[in-house]
Amino acid sequence: MARNNATLEDFQDIEYIKNRIDSAIDCFCDDYNIQDLKNETQNVFNGCLRYIYDKVFKPNKRNKLNDKVNSLLDYNNIELLIDVLNYYIYLCDIYSKAISVSSFCTMVGIDKTVIYDWYKGSVRNLNPLYSHVFKILDDERERSLSDLLISGKRQPIGLLAVLNREKNWNLPGSSKEIKHVVTSESPQQIAERYRARLADNAENSDN
Repeated sequence: MARNNATLEDFQDIEYIKNRIDSAIDCFCDDYNIQDLKNETQNVFNGCLRYIYDKVFKPNKRNKLNDKVNSLLDYNNIELLIDVLNYYIYLCDIYSKAISVSSFCTMVGIDKTVIYDWYKGSVRNLNPLYSHVFKILDDERERSLSDLLISGKRQPIGLLAVLNREKNWNLPGSSKEIKHVVTSESPQQIAERYRARLADNAENSDN
C-alpha cells in the first residue's frame, strides 16, 4: 500500500477513511503473512494499528494541517472523529481485541494527553461531545474486556487482574486469590456476576 497521499478534503468523508483503513489492514496481513487477524495477539493487532496510522492518518509535508497536529483527522469535526472512533471499536470487536485509549490514539495519531484534556474540559469545552470521546473509550474498554472474559479465548486471570485494577471489579487482590476465583467459577459466570453488580450500582445511583 502506497504511503498516504490523501488530501484534507478526502478526510472529511467517513466512508473514504473506512475504506482506507480496510485496505491498510489487508496490506498489513499480506505483508506479514497473517491469515486471520482475529487469531493474532493484542501486540500484533497494535502493530496493525501503527501500520494503519502510517498508511492512512500520518500526514506528509504536502497535506499536514500544522506542526502541532500529527494526523490528517480534523479535530474540529467532532462528528467525524466520533465516527472514526466507532469504527475503531467495531474493528476491536470483530477481531476480538481489547479497546483502549492508547490503541485508538495509536491508530489515528492523537496524543493521549489531548483526549484527557478534552475529558477534563480544559480545551474545546464549548462542545460537550469532545468530553465524550474519553468516556466512550473508557466504557467500551470495560465492555470489551468482559466480553473477552466471557468468550474464553484469553487467559481469564490476566483479564480479571486488569478489570480489578482498572475498573474496580473488587476481586481479591493477589493473583493467587484471583486464580482461586477462576477455578471456582467459569469466566462466563464471573463476568455475568459483575455485570449484574455494575447494573445494580448504576440503577441505585439513579435513584
